[in-house]
Amino acid sequence: MAPTFSEALDRAYNARLAVPDHMRWFSDWRAKSAHARATLKAHCDLQFDPATNGTADFFPAEGLASKAPCLIFIHGGYWRSMDKSDFSFIAPPWVARGAHVLIPNYMLCPQANLEDIVTQIRAHYQWVLHEREQLNIDPSRLLLVGHSAGAHLAAMILGDPTLKSPAALLGLSGIYDLTPLLQTSINADLNLSESAAQALSPGHLPRPQKDCRLRLYAGALESTEFHQQTRRFASAWDAEDQGLLPGLHHFNILNPLSEPDTPLFRCCEELLFSPGGHPPAP
Repeated sequence: MAPTFSEALDRAYNARLAVPDHMRWFSDWRAKSAHARATLKAHCDLQFDPATNGTADFFPAEGLASKAPCLIFIHGGYWRSMDKSDFSFIAPPWVARGAHVLIPNYMLCPQANLEDIVTQIRAHYQWVLHEREQLNIDPSRLLLVGHSAGAHLAAMILGDPTLKSPAALLGLSGIYDLTPLLQTSINADLNLSESAAQALSPGHLPRPQKDCRLRLYAGALESTEFHQQTRRFASAWDAEDQGLLPGLHHFNILNPLSEPDTPLFRCCEELLFSPGGHPPAP
């Protein structure tokens, strides 16, 4: 029997409904991203998977003298919206600090199914490892940063036992258990069955025996469902830190990634550059 629709879950997972002015955040991201591409050295639309027309934007580190760490940002949008070009604004402070930034695109539902999207984003990660010499990337300092659906996809990269582990994964406002979405209107585009939802949920998979630092956060202003998603997955995969970031909702949680001296930026900086350190403080 198919899961019944739940109005409560539908509201809880509707991040746009919870932030009435969400469109202004999207407009701000796009304006800042256009400026970043216009002012930074950028290699846009690098093809990593010809079969699916998978592409990525690459922002190389400034003042590069040797192989540099690389921040790979995987965007959200419930696997059905947004584009890599909307998130170039994340790159400027990181390339200025001597790190590369890679932002991949992926196919979107309902034209693609979620299994195909997971396969494609794993192909991007394989491409990064294969092209590390050409891109001058230090493979021992790869940081996956995923937001919302992107946090799910980052976790599915880590969950593939055949792939070399990144150094760290930072998940923001992630959805790691897809089964609640079966009772929401979101599944009209995802078209997930119960078995597929479980198979494609990192929270239902054992964490591979990999040496990868894992930190998971959600915004304190997000719904209880998002808070529980973070807590439960952090417990299941033994994250080194997890929590709720004060004053942040599902969209402005990305702002600190481009704002040096914020706690989340320092957390990300430490994961990218250092072997040890402290989680973000309130």
